[in-house]
Amino acid sequence: MTRRGQALTVVAAVVLGTVAAALAVRSTGALDPLVFVGDAGPLVRWTVPIVRVAGDLTAALTVGALLLAATMIPAPDPTPTRGLGAAVRLGRRAAAWWAALALVGAFVAFADAVGLPLTDPDLYRSLTTDFWTVDPSRVGLLSAACALVVAAGTRSHAPARHSASELPSRSRLLGLALVAVLGMTLIAQASHSGTSADHETSVDSLGLHLLASGAWVGGLAALLVLSRALGGDLPVVARRFSAVALWSFVALGSSGVVVATTRLGSWSDLGTAYGLLVVVKACILALLGAAGWWHRRRTLAELADAPRAFVRLAIAEVLLMAVAFGVASGLARSAPPEPTTVENPSPTLALTGFPAPPAPTWASWITTWRVDWLTFTLALLAVGLYAAGLRRVRGRGSSWPVGRTVAWAAGWAAFVWATSGAPGVYGRVTLSWHLAQLLTLALVVPVLLALGGPVPLARGVLTRRRDGTLGPREVVDGVVGSAVLARVTPLVAAALVSTALLLGLVRPVLDVVMTTHPGHQLAMVAAFGSGSLLAFRLVGAEPGWPASSAARRLGAVALLGAFCIVLGLVLLRAHELLAEDVLTALGLPWLTDPLADQQAAGRLAVVAGAAVLLLALVVRVATWLHAVTARRTPRH
Repeated sequence: MTRRGQALTVVAAVVLGTVAAALAVRSTGALDPLVFVGDAGPLVRWTVPIVRVAGDLTAALTVGALLLAATMIPAPDPTPTRGLGAAVRLGRRAAAWWAALALVGAFVAFADAVGLPLTDPDLYRSLTTDFWTVDPSRVGLLSAACALVVAAGTRSHAPARHSASELPSRSRLLGLALVAVLGMTLIAQASHSGTSADHETSVDSLGLHLLASGAWVGGLAALLVLSRALGGDLPVVARRFSAVALWSFVALGSSGVVVATTRLGSWSDLGTAYGLLVVVKACILALLGAAGWWHRRRTLAELADAPRAFVRLAIAEVLLMAVAFGVASGLARSAPPEPTTVENPSPTLALTGFPAPPAPTWASWITTWRVDWLTFTLALLAVGLYAAGLRRVRGRGSSWPVGRTVAWAAGWAAFVWATSGAPGVYGRVTLSWHLAQLLTLALVVPVLLALGGPVPLARGVLTRRRDGTLGPREVVDGVVGSAVLARVTPLVAAALVSTALLLGLVRPVLDVVMTTHPGHQLAMVAAFGSGSLLAFRLVGAEPGWPASSAARRLGAVALLGAFCIVLGLVLLRAHELLAEDVLTALGLPWLTDPLADQQAAGRLAVVAGAAVLLLALVVRVATWLHAVTARRTPRH
């Protein structure tokens, strides 16, 4: 594909996306002047969706270019890497444009939110006081910061001609791609669905939707732009990207269905202007799926001999994707038929985004469920990948311990229960259930998963790449063998778990965790991540990790158990209620004594600490008996 063809394709994609966004907001009435609140004027109303679609396209291109550079473009050092260098430069330039558009978008979104025209001096006076408090402008600023980090991370490493050693490392490029993904998915926090009654499902689904669209749309657009620079590597890169595209198609379709169900109340809503736009997006997705199927069936196989067929179809796909981005921008700007807020919500719904649960009973431990689709999907994916690995192991005629498989399944079952069962439901409104969730994620789930042996299984079934790219095996080896993890001793890991549990109960943090979705997610990630680090350091002995004696490992476990007991005693003896303002504002009729619930949390922590200490004692005694038996056994 010539440079002129690349430029025309990019311009056509931007124009089509802009026109689609304009038609979408026009059809839903989103550009009509506001009557009962301040109106920022037609310039702001038109600029917001147009800048949004341009920013989304450049963000997707940034993600796609870095993804190709990190995981798909062959470039074994010191082979000249024209395609890899071109991908890095494309990612850098796209990130720079994205940062600029995000800043402009944040400014006009702020003007739109406060209802002040761009010519009003009050708008500029309010920037210093109110800009950070408005969700769209705050999210836009954070997104711009992520784009600037990506641009800065690649800027000094993109000369025109270079070897692989002069480029950013593959791991660095992958890290920058993750930063770009974060900046793109932040948009979900400022969407209509972010303030809906079904808050967390909407935000998580939209975040996954943006992630899948960024990987698929951006990857294909980058592949098209880089087709000439890739040269003979194009067939290899296209085949690798095909797998990513398939996963993205599934994620995009499933998350889109979930997002649509939160915004459409019934099938009849598909006949509204908003519903028709949803139908248009679904039709575009179906066409793109058909094009992907044709790629896998015909054009990929013939790519080496007939690249023009692939390029023509890819151009059509990119243009369709641009239209889909424009329609999505219009949908984000428009009010859906299903109200995104509930009139006169209960205090619990207003603070947590969920209706008040019924009074807990002993049966609630098993019968209470509210599915967290993000964590449930993560668990299904982990179990499915493990099962695929087992199938490959058995296909080679090898065996795998049944106990490990049971431990892995039990670990993810406990994970789902902690996030979607009773701890996930009542943990947002009571301290005792909140601590039960953190303890399960930090102490129970990681041990079971570590006993499942996912790292040995992955290393046994995944093959290494020899062309310098990061495949699944290289990612596993890079994470497990990283210098940072190698320096984390069991004692340090135990301290990290203790810190995660403590921070989850500190008053300012606890208020944020119980009332905001990002705060709740960060608390779960901190508990689960630190617990996994400790469990894998105790159970596994990976190459490159410093050897830890049994005494040190048991000491780390004993330290964690002692911390839990001390934490429990503090909660039992405390006369001041943690998160008092939040618990009082919830107004739960069955939570008549929050202090008693806090003391129940203390008893739970003491029991958990005693269980950990008992486990350490049992292991120590068993180790001692094994050593004594070994010394008494005569050698022959």
